Amino acid sequence: MKFVYALLLAVVVAHFCHSEALAEESAVRGQSTTVSIRNIRAVAADSSPATQAQNDKTLRAARIVSLAPSNTELLFSLGAEKSLVGVSTYCDFPPEATKIEKAGSFVSVNIERVVRLKPDTIILVKGQEALGSLLKHKGFKVIILSNDHLSQIPANLIALGAATGKQKEAQQLAQAFNESIANLKAIIAKTKSKPRIFLCVWPEPLLTVGTDSFLNELIVTAGGINIVTQSTKGYPHYSLEKLVLANPELIIFPFEAKESLLPQKSPWTSLKAIKQKRYYYLPNQKDDRLSRPTLRITEGLYWLAIKLHPELETELQTWLSDTKKKLARL
Repeated sequence: MKFVYALLLAVVVAHFCHSEALAEESAVRGQSTTVSIRNIRAVAADSSPATQAQNDKTLRAARIVSLAPSNTELLFSLGAEKSLVGVSTYCDFPPEATKIEKAGSFVSVNIERVVRLKPDTIILVKGQEALGSLLKHKGFKVIILSNDHLSQIPANLIALGAATGKQKEAQQLAQAFNESIANLKAIIAKTKSKPRIFLCVWPEPLLTVGTDSFLNELIVTAGGINIVTQSTKGYPHYSLEKLVLANPELIIFPFEAKESLLPQKSPWTSLKAIKQKRYYYLPNQKDDRLSRPTLRITEGLYWLAIKLHPELETELQTWLSDTKKKLARL
């Protein structure tokens, strides 16, 4: 059973473990192509009519295979879905993405199919380096994007906009996203309360989120304090003894833990969060807005923030409504 849990966890964590850095150099076909904001700005700065016309012609012709759900979703947000000729089996949002030909999964790729699709670029996230190496060896141009921090969501929009000729849309969405996060932080700053939270990634073996993780940043942004402060690992093991000593005020369980009835078992029953009924389960994978670093992460932040700070419900609801309007395709 533990093996099954571990296997399932690998799939769950795959959505979070995009810890790649934005790359700093680009190369010709057959090498890993990395993207930096510096390079993107350099391209944007060269705006002579002749150069811009050539760039536009090249970018409009882009054929892209995306093997990460977050990249696929961001491409749709930009209105660049026509560039997508192949996606992964995990690319299920928006629903239109499921109609695009499947070129692989998060951890594997159908080389023959990719060859037939003739992509100009294959876009991955960190955690897919093995796929990247294989695809580079086969002569494909590969871009790897980072998803370690909230700030990399707008950065990835800019990178994908540059790759698809959607620079204007990317700039607008990136700015709107940054403004929305800043507005959320301003709302959270109004309260002195910062509940201590334990986010359970998996119950057995007990896994949580360390300080060096995307989810930890979400906790902080939503106005909470992660009780796990001494582990820089992204998703460390955590003992029940430590959990009892830390005695969190709020607990988030994975959706899959619902049937385990942990809140009814010792030593969970001794925890403050359980006694005060301040424990929650993540939505199922389809509805979980915390699992993918895309524009919908704002909905996940709202979900988390309102549980941490129910006293801010009215302001948070207004923020979410305004944010959805801002992030609608411009």
